[in-house]
Amino acid sequence: MVQHKQAFTLIELLVVVLVISILAAVAVPQYQTAVLKSRMSQAYVAVKAIYDAEQVFFVANGYYTPVLAELEIEPMNCSSADASESSSEKRVYYNCANGLTIKMYDNTSIVSIYAFIVGTDKELDQNILGLEYGLNTNSRLCVSNYIQGQKTCMSMGGQFFANQSKGRKYYTLP
Repeated sequence: MVQHKQAFTLIELLVVVLVISILAAVAVPQYQTAVLKSRMSQAYVAVKAIYDAEQVFFVANGYYTPVLAELEIEPMNCSSADASESSSEKRVYYNCANGLTIKMYDNTSIVSIYAFIVGTDKELDQNILGLEYGLNTNSRLCVSNYIQGQKTCMSMGGQFFANQSKGRKYYTLP
């Protein structure tokens, strides 16, 4: 009696590899979008907390502040990374423990809070994904300059609002 060895053929192995590759090609982008969306939710909570504290500060003092330490807010584990001031505008960047970069911006007519989860707007050629919360305009925007980030903005209910310089697209958030 002849015994046959039980083994997989090369074709069977190639089919298995092909199926796994197709599944990975579909799953990885969905996973990346889910991770970005989760981080955007964290950024939204942080920005909303800063926004609420800024409104309290404005009622008490008559102006907004770009300094987190002046706000009555729970500690966010952020450290000041960079600040610049001119006669017409003030920008302060904060690096936070959760990977967020917070930017407080005031140019007397526009006062905004930004939370970047990918990159910042300091480097021109860098991918960015973030939220912008206008204090005096009461606007909530998602901004990105790359496809995956723009898909994340749309998946959060963002409606296309405007194109800006450096390939940035802005989406209004509900």
